[in-house]
Amino acid sequence: MKGGIILATLAAFAYYKYSKLSENKKRDLVNNLKQRGQKLYDQYIPENVKNKFAENA
Repeated sequence: MKGGIILATLAAFAYYKYSKLSENKKRDLVNNLKQRGQKLYDQYIPENVKNKFAENA
């Protein structure tokens, strides 16, 4: 139960901080997350799995 309350508190705080950011900083944050996600995808996903997703797209 404590874990859920802590998680909810952290989520609310993160939402509050995000809502106070300027549009440029929000855009930078999203772009940074996209770049990190792409880097993780490129680094850890095997080529054969990437190719299967490319075939289905």
